[in-house]
Amino acid sequence: MPSVQRNKSKEFPRMRPFLSVTLLCLLSLPCLAAEQHFDFEKANENGRPFGWKISADRCTARLDGIRTSGEKGLHFDCTNDGDGATAAYAARTVVTDPSRAGRATLSGDLRFEDVAAGHAGLWLRIDGADSMLKLKNMSDRKLGGTIDWARYSVTVRFPKESRGITFGALLSSDGQLWTDSLTLDIAYDDGPPKLREDLRNYLNTALDLIVEKSIFRPIDVQAFRRESTDSALGSESVDEIHASIVNALRRLGDGHFTSNHTLQCLT
Repeated sequence: MPSVQRNKSKEFPRMRPFLSVTLLCLLSLPCLAAEQHFDFEKANENGRPFGWKISADRCTARLDGIRTSGEKGLHFDCTNDGDGATAAYAARTVVTDPSRAGRATLSGDLRFEDVAAGHAGLWLRIDGADSMLKLKNMSDRKLGGTIDWARYSVTVRFPKESRGITFGALLSSDGQLWTDSLTLDIAYDDGPPKLREDLRNYLNTALDLIVEKSIFRPIDVQAFRRESTDSALGSESVDEIHASIVNALRRLGDGHFTSNHTLQCLT
């Protein structure tokens, strides 16, 4: 996970895909169920939630009795008196059917205390065979400060070349975050995914800008456009098209162009 500058960075986890999501599935994770429920009731030998990958940099991560269901919830505390990055996240992976596209929605209960806006929430990542395909988090909602328990969700389209979905909760600033009662809903497409004409035109305009203006112009333009369009199939809103555009730019390595040109030109 890259370093996170306290109160400045809005990057959520981009950990490498697990070496074998299939093996993880067989050992401990449910596979291919339409709706799956995840809690923090069972602790491992280290006192952390069983079945979850937990990372805490200058933070504490523990189970406690502040929860919305059961007996335990997960608590991140990144309050400290020193300088430097603070970040904590929980991650879990399930396997997807490699021959089917669909939509994944992660829902969960969150409670914030003294958190910098946009630096905490749920996150959802689509993993391919050897790279990240898509990433969605709640940084754009600017949630922060002190907020009592509420239910939140994030949704991501996944292409049929996806191999797994990694998800969880993250805090990347000073403050505290509690989370509980996570649900992952996977809805596979019944037929070939489509894209409305207005959204397709919007995407094509963005791809035209990228090909014309980006300093990381794709070598194979047709392959780039085809891959970007396939990734956007099934999208139902401009926000989802934006996510596909951002991921297309990430594939080119053009992070600056992502925030400073394409989306500004389109909005």
